[in-house]
Amino acid sequence: MYFGDTEAEFSAAADGVSVLSGSDSKSEEEFFYGIGGGYTFNETWNVRVEYTIFQDIGDEDLTGESDVDRFVIGVNYMF
Repeated sequence: MYFGDTEAEFSAAADGVSVLSGSDSKSEEEFFYGIGGGYTFNETWNVRVEYTIFQDIGDEDLTGESDVDRFVIGVNYMF
């Protein structure tokens, strides 16, 4: 489960005087999914591969929505 906050702030000035400012924010919750696996070589070394997909991240009206794909390769040394 993904929990996120989107925040946007804006301001405009003319001749050094602020004429317009504002902000907006939105919270959202979305499910995400992925696949991963690992292999342990011995008692101290292992490697892990993960692929995760986050869909519709952001606010369509405020900042725009986008899908995010994440690919991770990790190597662990345990002592």
